[in-house]
Parts: sequence; C-alpha cells; structure tokens
Amino acid sequence: ACKAIPYVKSGGMNQRKAGEDFYFLHKLFPFYKTVSLEGPLVFPSPRISDRVPFGTGRFQSGWIAKNEEIYSSYHPDVFRMLQLFLNAAFRAMETREEVELTHFEDFRLAHAESTQYLMNENVLHRLHIVRKSSPRPELRRKAFFQWFDGFLVLKFVHFFRTFFTDMPVNEACVQLEGSLQHVPPTQMIREIRKQLLM
Repeated sequence: ACKAIPYVKSGGMNQRKAGEDFYFLHKLFPFYKTVSLEGPLVFPSPRISDRVPFGTGRFQSGWIAKNEEIYSSYHPDVFRMLQLFLNAAFRAMETREEVELTHFEDFRLAHAESTQYLMNENVLHRLHIVRKSSPRPELRRKAFFQWFDGFLVLKFVHFFRTFFTDMPVNEACVQLEGSLQHVPPTQMIREIRKQLLM
C-alpha cells in the first residue's frame, strides 16, 4: 500500500505483463519511508498461469510439467555471502580511508569468486562515490541502497547461485532455522518454525 502523492510522483504502476509490483516498489523505495507490517502473514495463491512470462503462475506450470515432488530453493549460503558483503560495504563506507579490497577481507575469504564479483560490479569505485556523496552515515546508507537496489541484490544472488546450487526447500529451512535462533520471533519466523516441526 502507498499514499496517493508518492504513487503519482514515482510514476504509478507500469503496464508490464509481469513484475509490475516489483518494478513499481523499486521506484518508490529509495524516496519514501517504508514500514514493515509484522502482523499479517500472506500466502500468495499457487494458481497455474501462462498469462505472464515469469512469476508464481508460470513457475507453478513449469513445476507441474516437470512432475517433481521436491521443491528446490536458493542455498542459504548465498544469503550468508550477501550478509558478509553488506557488513563489509557498511564498514568501508564508515572508514576515513580510501575503500580498498582489504575492507572486504571476510567476504573474499568466504569464497574464491568473491573478488571477481567485486570487480564485475566495480564495487570499490561505487563505494568511493557513495562516501563522497555525504559526510553523514545515514545518508551514505541511503545512497548505497539507491545503487545496490533489488535488481543488484538479485544479480548478486544469481552470481553466487552458480557456486551454491539450489537445495530442497525443507533442507534450506532447517539450515536457516539455526541462523534464526538469535532473531526476535516475528509471526513469519514463528510460522516457519511451526512448519519445520510438523
């Protein structure tokens, strides 16, 4: 949901055949405050559809056509790599020194291709621009996420997905369950834990 003025100022919903909500939200997020709704838990309808080129309906059609019983998802290590990357980027933005590869040491040690990712996306140069954009840390973070938006997060995930192959979703959930022990339980996390115990 969003208010009328932000809706109009960000150009409104586009006319794409799929992902229109995704594209719209990424126009909206950098410029307007967002609020997380912890209460409602929404389960998208798993209906089959060939109306759109990608998304839930198209995925359901493909999954049924393959006649697979096990649903695979991203490997949790992809998101551990993302966490290491973000931690390093935030540290690099807060330092007074020039941004160097040494700021990404933990990230680079975690996987052999991490340095290649940094080079592919020209991360050091981008962070240099972000640091120059403002002396205030909160504005630097805002500038960082205007660059490292949902598209680049997905590109990051797909880069590391090459090395951490998809795994059955129930196994991924068990791995994630161990990582969530220190996280205050929201309704979503409680629901995940309940499903794991069934």
